[in-house]
Parts: sequence; C-alpha cells; structure tokens
Amino acid sequence: MSWKKTAISYLIWLVYTIMTGTALLALGVRVCRAAGMKDYLGILAAAAYVAIAGGIAFLLHRHVAGHIRFVEEKRAHLTVLGVLAALALLVVGFVLRLQGIACMEHSSSAYYEAAKVAEGQGVPQSVQGAVYFYVQVLHVVFLLLGNHASAGVWVQIVLQLAASFLLFLVMRKLAGLASALVALGFSMCAPYMVQSSLSLSPEMLFFFLGMAAMWLMTAGYGRGGSCQDHVPELNPIVCLFTGILAALCCYLDVSGILLLLVALGSVFCVREKAVDTGQRALAALLCVAGGLLGFGGCILLDACLSGKTVLGVAGAWISLYRPEGFRLPVVADMTGSVTECCLLFGSMAFGIFSFWFDRERERMSFAVAGGCG
Repeated sequence: MSWKKTAISYLIWLVYTIMTGTALLALGVRVCRAAGMKDYLGILAAAAYVAIAGGIAFLLHRHVAGHIRFVEEKRAHLTVLGVLAALALLVVGFVLRLQGIACMEHSSSAYYEAAKVAEGQGVPQSVQGAVYFYVQVLHVVFLLLGNHASAGVWVQIVLQLAASFLLFLVMRKLAGLASALVALGFSMCAPYMVQSSLSLSPEMLFFFLGMAAMWLMTAGYGRGGSCQDHVPELNPIVCLFTGILAALCCYLDVSGILLLLVALGSVFCVREKAVDTGQRALAALLCVAGGLLGFGGCILLDACLSGKTVLGVAGAWISLYRPEGFRLPVVADMTGSVTECCLLFGSMAFGIFSFWFDRERERMSFAVAGGCG
C-alpha cells in the first residue's frame, strides 16, 4: 500500500528523521557513558552509523532494482519461502517462551488476585477498559482451569503469538514480505517481548486487539511491495467500520487512537481509478464519524453493563487520560535492553534513506504518524 507524495509526506519524513536521529544520539551517549567514554564519541558513533546505513540502503536499492524482474517471476516461490520463514520464527518464539516458563517462578500479581475465582468475590470494576477486559478474560480462564497463575501465562503467550502473526500479515500487506519478516523476528526473539509474555499484564491483550483491528482494516488491500498496488474503492461502509474499530480500541486504551490515523491514511492510498478530492474528504469524514459513533456506543454499553450514568462513564475516561496541569501522565524511557533499542532504531535509520528511492510513492506516512502520536 502506498501514498502519493505530497508536501505533508516530506514533512513527515523530516519528523521521522528527527525522531530516529534523536533516539540514536541518545543511545550513543548512553552507551559511551556506561563505558566511561566522552559523550561526543557517542554522537560521532551515531552519525557514522547513519552514514553507513545510508550507504547500505543505497547499495541494497541498486541491487534490488536490478532484480525486480526476477522477483516478479519467482514471486510464488518467494512467497512460499517467506511463509516457511514466518512459521520457523513462530516456532522459535514459542520455544523461547517455553524455556522462559520452565525458568520462571509463578508469583501472584495484582491481576491474578483480581481475577481468581473465590467464594463471594467478583471481578472488581476498573476505569481502564483494557485492564477490566483483561481481568474478565483471566477470570473466565480460571473458572475453566482453576486458579493457576501458569494458566494466565499461557493466555499471555497465546495472545502474543497470535498478535505477532497478525502483525506479520499486516506488515506484508503494507510494506512487503521482507519488512514483515523483520517485524515478526523482532517480536519473536527480542528478550523484552519474551519477558512480556511471561508476566500477567493487559498489554498483550491490547496488542492482540490492536493487531486484529489493523488486520481487518487492511484485509482488502493489495499485495504489499508490488509495483501496482490494488486497493479497494472508497466504500462508505468500510470507512465507517474502520472508524468504529479504531474507537473500540481507543476506548480500551487511549493509544488506540493511533488506529484512527491508519484508517484516515488509507483514504489517501494510490488507486487504479482516480478519486476526486470530494470523495476522499467524504471518506475521511466517515472515518471520523465512525470513530465518534463507536466511542459513544462503547460509553453507552459500559454504562448499561455497569449501572452507571453515561456522563459518569465519560467523565471517568476523560479524567483518566486528561493532561495534569499541561503535563501528560506519561514517562519517556527506554523499554527493553540497550541492545534491543539499538536494533530497533538502527533498523529505523534505513527508512530515512528509503523514502527517496521512489519519487512518486512513499510507504511510511501511516507508521510515522502513529509513532508521533
């Protein structure tokens, strides 16, 4: 799936470059400080890496451009190899998590205590929708399998593996098979992702729901990475439905609003048939209308199930996520090890240069818009 390059595309590229460069500089300085070296050496190392990444990206582009015909002729074979590689990564990820279960100690957590089945104890109310939904899922699992923390951990593993597979499908549609395999490999093998699947937390449930919504949004798109992308017409019902899906995830957690950016971005896809500005504007409005309708429906459903008023439910959601005195209740810090962060942002450095390899189209607006959000 591709978007036509506009002035906004170049602005997004600039923001992407600033974000990636800043992250690499911070990582370089952090590594040098840990090694007892001067900060400026980390800055020089980051700059040198970006230069090397640019050279590699240029060489890869020249190499791939010369083999486009071969890739088109062998597309079926490459697809089979890609699927086999994806299955192998899933197996490796499952084995890593299986080894983690064998080594970990199943200690009780707040989510286990809230979800366990006990006489006279129900599932406690929670303002955060994803937390409440997750505790409900755990409660049902404990009803079926008993109060075992290991059962909850297996739920985490299944959710993460399923979400990662959906991520693979989405990335294959949006950016091609190679990008999809990189994303799946990182999800399966990164120590942080492995550890996340072995502790009770609503993050993996929300990860699965978000990827399921993304997969439904992109299910009708053409093959990722092809020269001629075929995408569906601007169907009003589809536009409305994607907005509703984004609203559902947003109600569970405010970060779900990033899906609405993806839904709006799909309106501006390159299409075989020309679509005038009025149709695109109408489709964008329908996406927003679907988001508002879905969000209102979630509030109404929550009010009916909990016995609270609609205004009370809406007020609780707003109070949970509103800024506190012009200070957002979010802390910016590295997630995972320095090595993982270096791999992640090091891969992103290639996107700084790949933007310029196609003068007519670009494939990063939706991802960068979500990252900025």
